[in-house]
Amino acid sequence: MPWEALVDWVRTGSKVLAVAACVAAVAGCAGLKSTPAGTEGGAPPASPSAPAVAVRSASATPPPATPGTGRLPAPWPEHDVLREGLSFAGGTQVYDPATGTLYGLAPEKPDAANSSRVLTAINVRTGAARRGGTYQTSELTLADGYLWIADNAGERPHVDEVAAGTLATVRAIPLPSGLGPFGTEPAAAAAPDGSVWVGTRHTLLRVSARTGAVRARVTLPAGLAVSTMAADPDGGYFYVAAAHEVGGGAVEGAVILEYGETTGTLLATADGTPISYSIAGAVLTAVPGGVWASFRTGMLGISVLLSGHGLAVIAAPDLSAAKLGAYHWAMSSRSAYGGGTLWVTASDGSLLACLDPATGKVIAQETIGSSMAQLNDLLTADPATRELYGTVIAGTFGAVVAVTPPTACWE
Repeated sequence: MPWEALVDWVRTGSKVLAVAACVAAVAGCAGLKSTPAGTEGGAPPASPSAPAVAVRSASATPPPATPGTGRLPAPWPEHDVLREGLSFAGGTQVYDPATGTLYGLAPEKPDAANSSRVLTAINVRTGAARRGGTYQTSELTLADGYLWIADNAGERPHVDEVAAGTLATVRAIPLPSGLGPFGTEPAAAAAPDGSVWVGTRHTLLRVSARTGAVRARVTLPAGLAVSTMAADPDGGYFYVAAAHEVGGGAVEGAVILEYGETTGTLLATADGTPISYSIAGAVLTAVPGGVWASFRTGMLGISVLLSGHGLAVIAAPDLSAAKLGAYHWAMSSRSAYGGGTLWVTASDGSLLACLDPATGKVIAQETIGSSMAQLNDLLTADPATRELYGTVIAGTFGAVVAVTPPTACWE
């Protein structure tokens, strides 16, 4: 199974969205019939901590995408926020509700294989889009006010630190090794004191976002390669999902590692039941006091809630029961933490649920019958508006959508 299929099971709060943004340099928009929404809101401000000198500057502004207000047929109220083309399909997008900005990597030539991708920021209120640099990747992470993008061009692989406000590259941070098994690209997670953990194959680096200096370096246990990472929302820990390298670029199984967030000291390891059922790696979403891990077991998959400071199992599925849900699902599951709630979509987006992050109890859930409203991915939750943001893909169009979950999900 291609690694791209494996890592598309679940996205964390800071790594989400595999849909398309509509920009002039790529394909045109197609999709929902809707009336453009408000015209307020401009480009997001430059990051206050970004240095004045940038390595790579933003390029010309492409024509806008289209804001949308069309309602979608789902039990929980749902409407499209931004209509998109499909040129971002397979890539990652991240959304900042504070500025109304969507970030993604759009292929320069949508119909060409392995096309370079252009960093793009879209204001969802106006559809105005801005362009940044080009990359040979479809993955990006927003952490500590910067976008972190792997770049394997040149003689040595590196991660570009990009100012979210200007799309200008602040610096390139060299990495000790190239792509991991199945081409997995470096992962990033926020750390304390204005730093970010970057994981690449066998190594974890804690990097200063202000200077680029490496503050800590950690080597994974022998035979393991980084899959995904997640940072404790309350601070104190960060979590790494790793897989066993078995030769020829292949991996199998999953191991969850818990580290001290500042020192990188290995505190706990989990690889027993039910994690031992994983065929290759896991995807993580950190919550206060623990971490939610999701992994494929074949055509089906499992999610489990583990405790912080020890990785003990708090909640896991009853595999003797045939019923599918948030813990036991078919084909895919994605998750995000926000507004004090763990949000999960499973079984190719047909199930959406909110869970208590302390106990793993399902508070409320809905089954989405219409393919037009099934969430392809989760972005983030905005407690200010009590909306959950995600994406839908339905044949010829994609859209960023806002969902209004029941009040019980927020309490």
